[in-house]
Amino acid sequence: MNVLIRKAKMNIKMLKLALVGLILSVSGFANAGLITIGSLSSNDDGSTQIINDSLNEREWLRWDVLADLNYTQTLAATTSGAYSDWTIATENDAIMFMTALTGLTKTFATPTSFTDYNTDYSGTSYSSEQLTSLVGDSYFRGNTQSNVAWFHHTDDLTNPPTSSPYIWLNSTNSMHLNSCSTSCDSDYASNSSSSIPWLMYKTTEVPEPTTLAIFALGIMGLASRRFKNQ
Repeated sequence: MNVLIRKAKMNIKMLKLALVGLILSVSGFANAGLITIGSLSSNDDGSTQIINDSLNEREWLRWDVLADLNYTQTLAATTSGAYSDWTIATENDAIMFMTALTGLTKTFATPTSFTDYNTDYSGTSYSSEQLTSLVGDSYFRGNTQSNVAWFHHTDDLTNPPTSSPYIWLNSTNSMHLNSCSTSCDSDYASNSSSSIPWLMYKTTEVPEPTTLAIFALGIMGLASRRFKNQ
């Protein structure tokens, strides 16, 4: 009997060590290379396709994932292709993205409007490189490095849209929503040296590392009770 008790205690100890290692490895993986700006977070090494949004309980597709596709190809990929569970953003969605990034709520009501965010922004300053690490796409125009993503006007859902509203992130000193009359039918990278993506999202509840840790501890407790009963 004593041998069985010692064996059970040893099994419990080994199980605890294994679960503690699992918790530490999961927590380390979840935070490895993590960059967080406002309510948005992503892996800064490009090892994920997701930008997590804790404010809106959404996931945004990193801007470098489908940046090389034109509008027709993007629409195909999000209609019946590999990214069919993603939705191309409208101006209301773009505002939600910018609110999560900056903490500011603005409006973008007309196809010709310009909405500035940096004038009222009072948070931590971030460079273009840091914003690129978060969203995953760089855009060069002349000597200016920025991050740009198109989105739909709510009142213009034609395919392709006749005008091109976009998010512009150069740094936290240069952030705005703007629009131009460029058609996005064929190649919307005509004024840049790199492609520009469409802003895409899906609604989801983002699990946190602490939730995974609590779940693992619960399993450990149940297993411990089982060994003791034996």
